[in-house]
Parts: sequence; structure tokens; C-alpha cells
Amino acid sequence: MKYVKLFEGFLNEGKIDDLRSALDKTPAEKFDIIANTKGMEIVIHKLGLDGIKGKEATEDQLQQLFRAVDDKLYYPRLPISYFFDVPNELPKGVKLIHLTNHADVIVKDGFTRGTQDFNDLGMSWGSRKSAPKPGWNYAFPEDYIEHAYGTLEKAMKHWNAKEAVRFEADAVVAFHYGDDVYQALFWGPDAKNIERIK
Repeated sequence: MKYVKLFEGFLNEGKIDDLRSALDKTPAEKFDIIANTKGMEIVIHKLGLDGIKGKEATEDQLQQLFRAVDDKLYYPRLPISYFFDVPNELPKGVKLIHLTNHADVIVKDGFTRGTQDFNDLGMSWGSRKSAPKPGWNYAFPEDYIEHAYGTLEKAMKHWNAKEAVRFEADAVVAFHYGDDVYQALFWGPDAKNIERIK
């Protein structure tokens, strides 16, 4: 499947398993693991911790970085690998559901807005940065909605969406640790047979 390898490579670069396991390390070791994780250099620089090693860091510097990693303020700066588990191919024949407040526009014109930078995809609300040009978007496998939320209506309420569309597209499905659900990532222009269902 054309996108799985693409995402696998990107996620592996982030060494996310090391970042998560850092919780079991000493503060100095945890500092170094976080600092060496792809994408964290932005946070390190923002905090003025460039070039500092864990064993050299003061207690204040250690805690400053640990707080930053857990603070939602920094979430958009973290690599996508901080949020998603290993990606899988969307099973053949499974349709996708996208929750929205612009169903009629999407049915008429397709997905004309999206997120083009992989680093913005870690946040499911990262699409707030979506530009008026094609890019990556989020959806749920149709057969997963009921499992995750009980009903489509409950899923819509959870995501503050008043409408929903069903469609077909190649997609990568991966577990999102922040949202605690599986999500599908798809390239907007790939979507076809779009229909409004709510």
C-alpha cells in the first residue's frame, strides 16, 4: 500500500518507543532521550537548552523539559511519532467516515483543504493549520465508529461536528495515543465516491 511505507519511515525516525520508555529512566537519561528524539530540537531551542546534556542539566532544567513534553502548549511542536503507533493498511473494502461541519462543500468539491506537513499531523486538531490546498486529513474506518463511540451521533458530538461524509480512499490506520482511538490518515485528493450521511 503506497502510504504505509511512507508513514513507517517517518514514525521510525522519531524513536517514539525510546521516548515513551524514558519514563522508566533516571532524570538525566530521560533528558537525553527526549533531547535526541527527532522533532524535539524545536522544544529544546525554545527552552534555551541547546547543547546541554542530561548529566550536566540542573534540576530546574530537567523539570523544565519534562513539563514541556507533557504540556499541551508544546504538542504541535512534537513529531508525529509522539502520538501515533505503528501504521497499518486500511483493509480493502472498508469505507471511511470524516466528521465535519462542511459536508456539502466536501461532497461537491472534494477535500480541498489539508495538512501538508507531517509534523502537524500528530495533533488531530493540528488540521487547524490546514491550508486552502490539498493535503492530509483525518477519518475513521466506518466499522470502527460504533466500536469507539457507540454511535455516529456520539462520535460527532465528541468531535464537535454537526455533519459527516462517507467515502473511499487509500489510508493509513494507526492508534493515536492522545485521543485513545484508531484514526485513518488519507491524502485528500485520493477520496472518491463521497456522500453525505449526516
